[in-house]
Amino acid sequence: MLVTNQRLSKLAASRVNFCSRGMLTGSVFENSDPPPLVLPPPLVDTDDDDGGAVDEKDIWGEVVLARKPSMSLILCPVHLITLSPVTSIPFEAHGLATHFNLPQFPDLISRFLYQQHHPAFNDDLDKVPIADCPRPTGKI
Repeated sequence: MLVTNQRLSKLAASRVNFCSRGMLTGSVFENSDPPPLVLPPPLVDTDDDDGGAVDEKDIWGEVVLARKPSMSLILCPVHLITLSPVTSIPFEAHGLATHFNLPQFPDLISRFLYQQHHPAFNDDLDKVPIADCPRPTGKI
């Protein structure tokens, strides 16, 4: 992105330079007719290779997946970015609350689920008693 911005700045500077020299006034076609538009002939694909088994046994490319879990960035809306192995993150709400040190996380999920089950509810979700909200169960 920085290289693109640098090139755009250079192009803008070149345009100012060319305009000051009078190089961008008028058209190159003022005294002549524009060249005719010549289109290349359409490509016709007669080879039907849209599916089926491959006859050749040679493999020209290969994908190798990671054999062990790698470190990944885990984003948390309240805390800073943490670097943690993907396999050590819990999958249930209370485990996630403990992992990210967000004790209110299960209640936030419960209020979100209440809002999803009651789309006509337009009041503040904090006014809904937490006992009336569905509790998150299972993996998230």
